[in-house]
Amino acid sequence: MIRQALVEKRVAEVLLDARQFGPPVNLDEICKRAGVALRRGVQMLGRQQAHYDKARQEISITAERYGRAERFSIAHELGHALMNHGTPECFLGSVSVDSMPLDEADMGVNFESEANAFASELLIKRDWLKKAILEDEMPLSELMSYFDSTK
Repeated sequence: MIRQALVEKRVAEVLLDARQFGPPVNLDEICKRAGVALRRGVQMLGRQQAHYDKARQEISITAERYGRAERFSIAHELGHALMNHGTPECFLGSVSVDSMPLDEADMGVNFESEANAFASELLIKRDWLKKAILEDEMPLSELMSYFDSTK
């Protein structure tokens, strides 16, 4: 289960705090504002290419991840950090009448899927995408570069 309403609320808070009012999202600034250190080019064991260390408040990412893949991996790990995955707050502290609809107040949270949803919303916020397509009439061929800071 993914707490979509909570994901969208948390992303909105994070973007506002980092003063990110449109694409492309500056992930380094978001990490800085959130107090999460970001280490690039780290050697990791096995096939792991990115990791959030809760104790150190640090995201590590290998040199093999770059461009869009690096951006998504960082945003995914930020999802784990900023959604308090694995902490009691993840299950209790963030659940309130104001934070999510009752049908999402299930304790069977799929952390990986939720971190993916967080990353997707953070990098390509639905409101921004809708505006780009409907109001700005941006062609689909330009959308990727519009939301991408790796160009």
